[in-house]
Amino acid sequence: MSTTVGAMRVDQLRRELADAEAAQQAKKTIVSELAEADAAVNEAQRLVTINKARLAEELAVLEGLSKEGASIPQGLSGMRVNHDLKSQRVNQSVHELTVERDKLAGELSKKQHALGQIVKQIAEHPAYKAVREKQRGLVVEATKLASTLFKVPLDDLNSVLRKISVLSEAENRLLSDARAAIRDGGLPEVKPLLARFMQQITPQQLIDAIPYARTQTRTAIDQVIESASRDVLR
Repeated sequence: MSTTVGAMRVDQLRRELADAEAAQQAKKTIVSELAEADAAVNEAQRLVTINKARLAEELAVLEGLSKEGASIPQGLSGMRVNHDLKSQRVNQSVHELTVERDKLAGELSKKQHALGQIVKQIAEHPAYKAVREKQRGLVVEATKLASTLFKVPLDDLNSVLRKISVLSEAENRLLSDARAAIRDGGLPEVKPLLARFMQQITPQQLIDAIPYARTQTRTAIDQVIESASRDVLR
């Protein structure tokens, strides 16, 4: 009896292990599929670009041969034959590259569609969608505040920057809290946006220049007031 129970327990553990491995594989699949699809699109785009350059080169050669053919004097049959052979080879090359262009464009379109389907699958996942919507809301608030940076008085500048910093910290907490759900769903990591945004809108040289700019402005105010108070400007 105990042997039977033990065998059943082993089978159950094996099934649980298999289920766990399958689940882990599924988690990896969508991320790996995204990377593979992205790489496939990049490679297809590279081939399209190469084909476009080669076709442009051959068309330029063909145009040059056309002008050259028009300038060959009558009676130079040997030169004409050589020219015609060159033109035939280039025409054939243009034809082959044109066929290849259409084929590559079709392959690129298919790969872009496949990538789009994977992106859509990720974007519509409840856990991912919820985090991204909240992140977008924080970005909207931060960009609205950032647009006021050069409109507010200097004394209010630090206050605006602190508010944006608070939003950046809120984004970090949001992503930290959602990390487990994102990982369990086998989804790609949601990267923070506002930390880098803060660095971009507040370069250190600008922050360092504020105290000097304030002092310079006060000095200029004192000077112009003093000049205005004089009875005679000279």
